[in-house]
Amino acid sequence: MTDYRQEQLANTEGQVIMPFYLLCDVSTSMAGSDMDDLNRGVVDLHRALLSEPIINDLVMLSIITFNHEARTVVPLAAPEDITLPQLTASGGTQYGPALREFRRAFEADRVRLKSQGKRVYRPCVYFLTDGEPNDKNDYLQAFTDAITKDRNAYPYMCSFGFRDATPATMQTLAYPDFGDQTKRGRYFIAKQNATITELLTSMVGVLAQSILQSANSVPTGAPGVALPPPDAVQGMVGSFV
Repeated sequence: MTDYRQEQLANTEGQVIMPFYLLCDVSTSMAGSDMDDLNRGVVDLHRALLSEPIINDLVMLSIITFNHEARTVVPLAAPEDITLPQLTASGGTQYGPALREFRRAFEADRVRLKSQGKRVYRPCVYFLTDGEPNDKNDYLQAFTDAITKDRNAYPYMCSFGFRDATPATMQTLAYPDFGDQTKRGRYFIAKQNATITELLTSMVGVLAQSILQSANSVPTGAPGVALPPPDAVQGMVGSFV
């Protein structure tokens, strides 16, 4: 770590941290070129975040992968402190483990950051999947647990579904479902003829812009998550929950 970076860290007592969690489906159906596209997309997102100094100061990113289980492959950190793994595909599709791992990770991350004197903003979750879950009852309970554990820190959640994912299922993963439209969760579903390459390329640009706009809100004194507009992702149709 450079002396400049150490000085930055020493002078961030009380600063706002905006945590973002990227939950990525790595089940068997993502094998082959789709997984190559996902890995490329994650690298491109990381590169885009590194290019914006304000993001490195105010934003932290974590990546959680899931199939029939889930694990944090990138612990929550500033983009410049992140080392990306190579993602691989295997297993079935269950949403419950991903949502429980997010809840566990965020609770631990919030305690850690607060102990460092940081002010932790509501987390934002981007949920990417190419299929329907085989644990419907379990994931719905896990989702409820994730949004009600602490009402003062409920997450913003945006879901992105392609291939076999359905609008009805993606809608269940969008939150909050109250308040004005600028703060309501939203869900996106792929158009019929959209390719995975096209979708992931567009999603990366949209997520990077969402994160940058969120970071830029902090110096105004009114920090807030800038969720992607429903028409933002090329090849996808978005809706408010």
